[in-house]
Amino acid sequence: MLGRLRVPHPEPGSPPISAAPSEASHVHQAVAAVGLSDCKRMRWRTGARGGSRSVDGHGVRAVVAESIDVRGLLVRGQGLRACVGPGRPGSLAVEGALSTHRLKRNEGWASSHADKAQIIDEHFSGVLGAPPPRSLDFNWEILDPSVEDLVALGLPFSEVEIHQTILSLPPDKAPGPDGFTFEFFRACWPIVKHDLMKVIDAFSELSINNLHIINGANIALLPKKEGADSVTDFRPISLIHIVPKIISKTMAMRLQPRMNDIISPSQSAFIKSRSIHDNFMFIRNATRRLHQKLHPALLIKLDIAKAFDSVLWDYILDLLQRRGFPNRFRSWVALLFSSATSRVLLNGISGSTIIHGRGLRQGDPLPPLLFDLAMDP
Repeated sequence: MLGRLRVPHPEPGSPPISAAPSEASHVHQAVAAVGLSDCKRMRWRTGARGGSRSVDGHGVRAVVAESIDVRGLLVRGQGLRACVGPGRPGSLAVEGALSTHRLKRNEGWASSHADKAQIIDEHFSGVLGAPPPRSLDFNWEILDPSVEDLVALGLPFSEVEIHQTILSLPPDKAPGPDGFTFEFFRACWPIVKHDLMKVIDAFSELSINNLHIINGANIALLPKKEGADSVTDFRPISLIHIVPKIISKTMAMRLQPRMNDIISPSQSAFIKSRSIHDNFMFIRNATRRLHQKLHPALLIKLDIAKAFDSVLWDYILDLLQRRGFPNRFRSWVALLFSSATSRVLLNGISGSTIIHGRGLRQGDPLPPLLFDLAMDP
């Protein structure tokens, strides 16, 4: 299905799209064709400003996004396309998913690339931008949420833990703006681990500067239904830079085993020890019981519009504090939130930069668990 969502030709009026393979394709082809032995011989350059590698935002980008002479590696790979084969299945094709030729707007239709891009940017700037100040809050004294012993969630990240995270993630998922997949990091772990751990250690100690440089994402819009022609008919999936994705996944892997203790039994989504089908069974059996007893009752089904996008950061951080999450873990969450930016892909072309002010990214490993926490009180 994802394969057919790619746009083979730009529409009239669209900026030209390069026919060259994406950086992600270069990375995958290089690893597939020449393997780890040649991977060890490639240049792993120092930071962009020379000398020792830096762990501030600019140096991180140099280390992670610009460090590998991939194209030189490809030149050395004889018979590359024969080694790689006719193409990779599916997941990389999500990069340019939105391919509709026109979009609805209040006064009619937008068909040119510029008009569609304007509609998309205005919509997501409003959805993801800073919200008005909160005027209401929970009465926490009455709710009295339980406080858990979660000190271990804030411990420093270890090299073994980060490596396990990389091995746990699918190797060929669609990459973020840096173009790297986990297949590359799996194959070249002995070479890249030292620089990667410098970055992650700096994040762990809250001493990393300019994280926003590597905490950007491309948003791919996947249609929710056939004939999607409005921005709201598409589901935004964030394709994130690989470093914050590794960090987010590691935090999620720490939190996941504790979710069964933290979240009430009525919540079942995104918790591995539970099944969402149990909720359907419970409602069905309760409805049958009420019907048999002729007991008057009212069942209400609620569907939250833009559920992930509407979560307020100050509420999440307040909730984490009240549930016993350690200061360092909450600071990591706040740092990932506050440094996030996105650009929406339209026919494979990224739009204007959107600075996040609220919401949880779909496609990020940690937000589903944070959403469970947000819904639980």
